Amino acid sequence: MKSLAAFVHLYGWEFIQNLPFVAGSVAGMRLWSTGHAGAAVVIGLAGCVASAALITLTEPRKLQHTAGQSKPSRKLGPDAQIRELVTNSLAFAGGSLAAAWYVGWVTQFGSLPHTWAADMAVGGLAGAAVAMVQNGMAPRPAGARPATWPHVAAFALIGPVILVVVRALLHVTGWPAVAGGILGLAAVMTLIICFVEYRPDLKPA
Repeated sequence: MKSLAAFVHLYGWEFIQNLPFVAGSVAGMRLWSTGHAGAAVVIGLAGCVASAALITLTEPRKLQHTAGQSKPSRKLGPDAQIRELVTNSLAFAGGSLAAAWYVGWVTQFGSLPHTWAADMAVGGLAGAAVAMVQNGMAPRPAGARPATWPHVAAFALIGPVILVVVRALLHVTGWPAVAGGILGLAAVMTLIICFVEYRPDLKPA
């Protein structure tokens, strides 16, 4: 039960961190699909920055029951936290723009047909690239162990999920249904990250 409590604690904070990114990505793509490109960029980037800010503000609390992790906002000073915020914002924005370019200009509204296999490959590569940028550029507390490959594996798995679901939500009618899709996507994305990246290091709450 204590391990379950630790997982629920971890899941709750991870969900809060992920939700703005998911909401911004979905809302941005829907706005883009209706010809509101400027608003789409603003909403998408706002979601990226909001998630990055939440990570910096809440990561120590999220990981208080997680052993051996090296997330950068733990025991870092203001300068390093600013660097983390900028790194995560740019990484999320880069991944979002790559996905938007692929879905928008190339396939969904462009001239090339898409396949689910291609969506899986592009999503996986984009997710892994975001994780590698975070691992390579974000600060780390002195002596902390890097969690490189679990982080990359988790993001490589969630990338295809995000891409496929976002594409499907472009065809959903009504913002209430879209909001449900956003919450569902954030829930699944969070579950994958928690199991792949953090669950082996959970300690009793």
